[in-house]
Amino acid sequence: MSRRKREDESGAWHHVTNRGIAKRAMFEDAADVRYFLSCLAREVRRGTIEVHCFCVMTTHFHLLIRSLVGELSPAMKRIAARYSRYFNRRHRRDGTLVRGRFFSKRVRSLRYRRTLVRYIDSNSVQARLAAFPWDYRFGSAKSYVHGRTPPWLTTSWIESEVIRPPEWEGSTQVLPYCGSNYIERFGRRHGDHAAELVERRLASGVSDSDDLDSLIAAAPPRVLAWMRRKARLADGGRVGEPMVVQVAVDDSLGGWPASLDQVVRRDGGKMVGSKRVVRIGLLRSMAAMTWAEIARELNLPESTCRRYYERHQQLVLHEPLYAEAASECAQRAIGVTFGVGTSRMVG
Repeated sequence: MSRRKREDESGAWHHVTNRGIAKRAMFEDAADVRYFLSCLAREVRRGTIEVHCFCVMTTHFHLLIRSLVGELSPAMKRIAARYSRYFNRRHRRDGTLVRGRFFSKRVRSLRYRRTLVRYIDSNSVQARLAAFPWDYRFGSAKSYVHGRTPPWLTTSWIESEVIRPPEWEGSTQVLPYCGSNYIERFGRRHGDHAAELVERRLASGVSDSDDLDSLIAAAPPRVLAWMRRKARLADGGRVGEPMVVQVAVDDSLGGWPASLDQVVRRDGGKMVGSKRVVRIGLLRSMAAMTWAEIARELNLPESTCRRYYERHQQLVLHEPLYAEAASECAQRAIGVTFGVGTSRMVG
């Protein structure tokens, strides 16, 4: 099977990660981490990449990188080769150090890029290596909060996000840049499920054009237009990029109108509840769950899930009341995933 071609071009943003082979340690002490960071710094000086956020763990690393000239792959290959030679020489070993070629995920959405900063910062806390991201010495959060920023770390974009947060969009007001404002912007937990979404996107292996920025906090008509476009284009077999998590879909259906059951026809002699149809529709189109995952979650045959999904698409295109309610559910699911407010469900 051929490898998936890496999407890269001048100015492209990427979430880059890799880990040691067979879950072994890639970094055994501080000297290893410092050498790896020096390899990153060399590529920054070469002019191939900008590093905006990073966290180096024992077995793996995460980077938020901007590719400057469309040469991310050669740059990361040089970093991996140089570091592997160093590691094997220093620790008296030979053979492969990393599990394979590095993994990169193209980042098209500004909202998702912001989410990645929090996700990358929080890795050290999730691994119980630090109580707070800014206490971990091998992550960029420490530099952004406490200062002493390495010269190879590009801070301009994150600093611009701190001094002018999203809720001030369109305003000329700015905050002073300081560590406490970074913590307020990126360091506090917002009660969302964005970390789970990052994990699902990493596992998906899909790279679609990202509509998150246009849908988050969008008016219901815009969400409905997006859903109808997806319904017209969907072939039923391909899973797209996850935009929400499963629990957000389930939460969004709490106010689903029972009166909409009348728009769903009988299926095999039994009345199919519209709530089940819309749930399958959103799990497939918004959460990008596979048929096997949906069937397991709902305890239904995959063939039944596919049939209900086709019905969902037809209703989105041809039943205005169902389509409006479904679009508000989709909007609420995005809000739950990213911790932003949305409008109320239609009655």
